[in-house]
Amino acid sequence: TIGIMTMIDVDHTDKIRSFDRYLAEKAKILEGMNNEGILILNSDDPYLSSINTSKFKGEIITFGKNKNAIFRIVKYQYHPSGMTFWMEYKKREFKGYIPGLGEHSVYNAVASIAAAAMLEVDIHYALKRLSSFHHMNSHFQVMEGRNHITLVDDTWKSNPASLRKGLETLSRITLPSQRKIAVLGRMAALGKYADKEYEKAGHLIAASGVDILITKGFIAKDF
Repeated sequence: TIGIMTMIDVDHTDKIRSFDRYLAEKAKILEGMNNEGILILNSDDPYLSSINTSKFKGEIITFGKNKNAIFRIVKYQYHPSGMTFWMEYKKREFKGYIPGLGEHSVYNAVASIAAAAMLEVDIHYALKRLSSFHHMNSHFQVMEGRNHITLVDDTWKSNPASLRKGLETLSRITLPSQRKIAVLGRMAALGKYADKEYEKAGHLIAASGVDILITKGFIAKDF
């Protein structure tokens, strides 16, 4: 009865040959809900905005930084172990914390708060519970090593979106004096989009200020 769509980017296009068909496949969540219930959408994602919701008879709830978002992300701050964020709902501002680094963690947090609010859970209570969320392993998991080395394990899934968000977050949490080493394997399931996405990723890696790049796998050399 509640569907949440956080974002869409190139993925699984080895099986679903075109991105347009992949987008249409994602949109089938509306059919799965019988075009009823509550659909929670990231209003900042351009691909989600292109989904045809004209047949949806239920309620559409939006979240994001967009000024028209029903659950609006006002701002956020990085901390060593997570993100503090401020969001606005019905002209009231709320402050929350999510144990997990990166802007995408804030988006996921606000989406979950929106779902809780639709179930009439008190938002302050939901935010309190969210702050004790146990951060998942291998999802930008930060570990302190020897000799002031910080290791980030982000190996659970590799696709263009996760790589982009991982590099963005890495750039935000490192000091200019710190050396950044990226160890990257291949991104699977890209199909005909692989060459283009590896080239885009290569430019992204350079722009993010990575000092040393180590690749694993014969395709990953295209970085």
